[in-house]
Parts: sequence; structure tokens; C-alpha cells
Amino acid sequence: MNCKEIKEILFTDYLDMQLDSQIMEQVRKHLDGCPGCRKLEEELRLQAVAPFKNAGNERVPDSVWFGIREQLLERDKPQERFSKFFLPRPALAFATVSIAIILVVAAVTRYNLEKGQMREYFTEQLDFYSSLNNGDDDTGSVSGTGSLAESYLF
Repeated sequence: MNCKEIKEILFTDYLDMQLDSQIMEQVRKHLDGCPGCRKLEEELRLQAVAPFKNAGNERVPDSVWFGIREQLLERDKPQERFSKFFLPRPALAFATVSIAIILVVAAVTRYNLEKGQMREYFTEQLDFYSSLNNGDDDTGSVSGTGSLAESYLF
């Protein structure tokens, strides 16, 4: 291990004795051979550990625990506010569903148009109406004058 890794371990888990026995042994060996890291370890013990060595256990008042509990409950409330925004508004839900249905219908219509089904339908309709105008039907039209109604009027 190099000095950078040892310093990181000293600042985090070494003084709290929260390391594996193998890593603790590696840190101790490094501290035995490196005066700079050893000096840092001694300073950390004096500044971070020593002031709390003689500190007694204090009973935390129930009001503190109650305050912590309330803050934790408050932290979880944004999720509830989010659900309260959407659930009690049936008009918003109806509008959202309506828009979704319209979008689906539009997508299906576009898909069908691309397949040419609507184009075939309109072509058939145009052919039918053009045959009516040309007098191709068997309604007794007079040649050259159009339909019976046209021959009657003209």
C-alpha cells in the first residue's frame, strides 16, 4: 500500500477499528516504516479520538428522538404529495386518457393510410362518381347528352 491509500484509510476506518485484520496488519506495517504516515496517525488520534475518550454516555431526551422521527416522516412526504396531486383529480385523469386514445387512433389511421387502404377506398369512390358523370350506367341516358336528368333539363 502506498501513502495515499494509507492516508485515506487513516481518515476513514482505521481509528474506528472498522477494517479487516489483514488490512489492519498492512496499515500497521506501513506505519512502522513510514514516519510521515505515523505522524498523521498520531495527530488524528490526538485531535479526533482523544477528546472523546473520557466522554460519558448521555441519555438523549425523548424530544430529540421525536424530532428525528418527525423529520424522517417529513422527508417521505414528497411522494405522498405527488400521489395526492394526481389521484383526486378525475377530470385530469379523464383528459389524459382521452388524449392517449386520440393519439392511438391517429397512429392507427396513419398506419392504415400508409398501407394504402384509404387510397384504394377513395379511388373506388372516384371511379364510381366519374362513371355517374360520364353516363356509363344503365339508366337509359341518351348518348352525348349525359344522364336522363340532364337530357330532360336541356
